[in-house]
Amino acid sequence: MLSDRVKIVEIDMPYHEREGESKLRVAKDGLRFLKVILDAAFLYRPARPLAMLGLLWLGVAVSLMIMPTAYYLRHGAVQEWMIYRFVVSHLAGTNACLLLCASYLTGRMAHVALPEMGRSRFAGEPVRRFLSAPWFWLLPLALMVAGGLLVLPSFVELVKTGATYEHWSRFIAMSFCWSVSFTLIVTRGMDYVLDLLAAQLRYIKNTRTAPRDAGNDRAMNQTGT
Repeated sequence: MLSDRVKIVEIDMPYHEREGESKLRVAKDGLRFLKVILDAAFLYRPARPLAMLGLLWLGVAVSLMIMPTAYYLRHGAVQEWMIYRFVVSHLAGTNACLLLCASYLTGRMAHVALPEMGRSRFAGEPVRRFLSAPWFWLLPLALMVAGGLLVLPSFVELVKTGATYEHWSRFIAMSFCWSVSFTLIVTRGMDYVLDLLAAQLRYIKNTRTAPRDAGNDRAMNQTGT
């Protein structure tokens, strides 16, 4: 159910099997029907399909890093062939972060633009409170500091000797930390813009209804007199 205000009921109707060849085409008409369904889903509940895709990518990233992480905890190092897992996991994790943030932002957009079509209470309110919290900035800052500390020795070597021999895994981990950090910062900025738009829309709605309510009050007062 995409809208809580829409009620669906079943009504019996007579139906007789049609004769002849159907004009529907599986590929062409199937894609057309799929587009209609996706259009409705992304209009009223865009957060759901994006969140599902984000969780799927997150599962891929975690599954790829289970074995390298266990190997590192056991031996204190990673093997060279694991670079492929690191790179693909970095890509999958970045995609997951982008999709999950996009899921929240598009859900807010739909709630701001079409409040009467959605739930009375925004489903992503916990995420909104997290983004609006003063301590939110500690998370991207911590990710950036952690990523910087991973490759800090390499920059010291680069300054002293003109070359660095730090392991590639540190740079991939640093890149992922910084990518997630910047994605969270941009999401917070866009959420702030949506707050401003929501406030402006409420102001416009109130200014349009206020004169009408005042006119109704005057009419009632004149009728009473």
